Amino acid sequence: MLEADFHRGVPVVMVELVHPADPTKRRRGLGIIGTGASHSAIDRVVAEDLDLDPMGGTTMDRYDDENEKTDTPLFGVQIEILNLGTYRRTALGLHLAKYDAMALIGNDLLRMMKLCYVGHQRSVTLSPCESAE
Repeated sequence: MLEADFHRGVPVVMVELVHPADPTKRRRGLGIIGTGASHSAIDRVVAEDLDLDPMGGTTMDRYDDENEKTDTPLFGVQIEILNLGTYRRTALGLHLAKYDAMALIGNDLLRMMKLCYVGHQRSVTLSPCESAE
């Protein structure tokens, strides 16, 4: 089981992003637990630092002042959620540094875990589904 911390009011865990073909290329930092996100994402600058090549892209709606569509690259990456597990994913390339994070853990990963949120205690824990009760 892994207990999340809170940063800027949102639950976060420590993650390590690893180049799938070269495990010596890795970066450690915060991953936001994003229950409202359908897909996981990594910061575009971190993807460049790891020398990850885009695996194509997708078009996403942007919900900001302009409400426009934007092209978003996809990257193959290994996401290690420290003390919980390792997951190979195709992650969206977003600008996450403004949130002090390098990854967004979306429902594509969260569906493989048991997540317990106790609001009045401001507590979030994650555990692998195999150990779910």
